[in-house]
Amino acid sequence: MTDRPLLVAVGVFAASSAFGAAVSVKERVRGEPFGIGLSGTVGMQVAAGWGSGLSAPWPLQALALGVAVYARPGVPWARNVSVGLGTVMLLGTLIEPVTWGRRSRSRLTATAVSLNLLTAVTLLWTGRKSATNIPSHA
Repeated sequence: MTDRPLLVAVGVFAASSAFGAAVSVKERVRGEPFGIGLSGTVGMQVAAGWGSGLSAPWPLQALALGVAVYARPGVPWARNVSVGLGTVMLLGTLIEPVTWGRRSRSRLTATAVSLNLLTAVTLLWTGRKSATNIPSHA
């Protein structure tokens, strides 16, 4: 039995990041956390695992999906993973210049930023909700 709420939240995270990566490649939105960027195209950065201004690095998504597939309901470490992912997603979105309009923004870019923030809240909520449902003997 898997932890379905965690699996759904992580699925939303992966889908949001995939959408963000596609928008980033189309709109050329580089990942520049704290103004630090890499050379190369946005597509190369995404493929190399750096992520983009609108998507989390794919290794983080792969790790999250692996954890969600193997997590069992009520397991504390799964809750911690969800809270951690939500925190990383929220902070990662907030440190990107594109979030604050310091880079050109299209409707697709604004949608991707909004999805990232919604995803962060979903992951945090799922982790916190799971925390209240853990039996006292777990």
